[in-house]
Amino acid sequence: MGDYSESHYSYQTVTTEASLPTSPVNMTTPCHTESINVDVRVWRATMYGIGGSCICCIGVVCNFISILVLANFKNKSSAPVLLICLAVSDSLYLLSMMFLETIPIFTNEYIGPGYRHNLMPFFCVLYPVPLISQCLSIYLVVTITLERYTVVARPFHAHKICNLRNALITVVCLTVLVLIYHVPIYLAFECNHGWYNRTQSNITKFERTDFGQGRFYNEVYYKWINPAVTFVLPFLTLLCFNSMMLRALWRDRNATSGAQNRMRHERRLGKMVLVMTSVFFLFELMAAVSFILVTRADRYTQISRHSVRFTAISDLGLLINSAINFLIYCGTGKKFRDIFRHLARTFFSRLHLCATCQKRRRASLASRSVSTATRSSASFDMSGVSLRCFRRFKTGTSQSMESRKTSTSVISKSSRVSSYSNDSDKVHVTIH
Repeated sequence: MGDYSESHYSYQTVTTEASLPTSPVNMTTPCHTESINVDVRVWRATMYGIGGSCICCIGVVCNFISILVLANFKNKSSAPVLLICLAVSDSLYLLSMMFLETIPIFTNEYIGPGYRHNLMPFFCVLYPVPLISQCLSIYLVVTITLERYTVVARPFHAHKICNLRNALITVVCLTVLVLIYHVPIYLAFECNHGWYNRTQSNITKFERTDFGQGRFYNEVYYKWINPAVTFVLPFLTLLCFNSMMLRALWRDRNATSGAQNRMRHERRLGKMVLVMTSVFFLFELMAAVSFILVTRADRYTQISRHSVRFTAISDLGLLINSAINFLIYCGTGKKFRDIFRHLARTFFSRLHLCATCQKRRRASLASRSVSTATRSSASFDMSGVSLRCFRRFKTGTSQSMESRKTSTSVISKSSRVSSYSNDSDKVHVTIH
């Protein structure tokens, strides 16, 4: 098995009591501990580590596609903006969980501790990012539920409240509040450099500070404030407003045809949000139960086999919850499906066009290279002929020039002789 349960330091360390200086008494027998180690290897390292990494990669791609589709919505209401912000927050959660949690788990078990040691300087700074993004996603879902309830139950006041400006202000305020809420987690942990006897080298240890070992953080913030803010308050809000939204949707079934035509799109979007919040409620409820099971444990070997399996499934469910929204949008949103089909056709048509143009360009380049090679060989073969022709032309030109000079001199001499004979004749006539 190795020392997996002893060296597991990542996200689970922040969300449980794993870093407390005093550890409880180990109540397990050696045989039971060995069976627990096998379950930890199979369920945590294999299913959650490898399976969770695959889910994170797929979820990031699906969330990116969702952002592209939602950005092409023509209406400027608050719902697409809130859904885009939710997709960004879910993608940040998946990426941080993949690099800080799932990859270190299976690499430490099957490959070696090299990735963990290289990751430690970054982990000391980025360890609250999964908690921040998860909490932001929770309250974005609550905000989307409130927005849909306002549109469905109070349609005449919705255009004043549910607009783009108010949505952006709400997202900014939620982000600031979530960051402030997680300041104690930044103060509760630190990284210290120490000597490790097993490897005989200096390593970076992730440990609690004095504030993290204090009563306020452990008894007040962690055990009472955190469950209330993360689970109780969002669950009660979702349960209350989803039930009122269902009642409003059921009441609108008896409306006139004109009102139904005006509210048809809003009801479809409301049903999509209902499905999304129901899935979210299920997986977050499992995470809450898992939180209760591991609160008093330092290591996975100190809880039962069924608890080990349930915590692995619940943690995997949180990843699925952040990656499944694209399928929910496609299954329940007609407009989302239509825009996705249009974008997919456009993308593949452009891809096919680029491939065709590239093939034509390669063919033209090949033909040009062949023609250039043919011309160069022909000019090389004709170079000797051209040189001989040039020499002949030069010789003929020089001969013609010499003949022209000779004829010109002969003509000039004859003209002088004739002129002299005429003058002599004239003189002779004068004497007589």
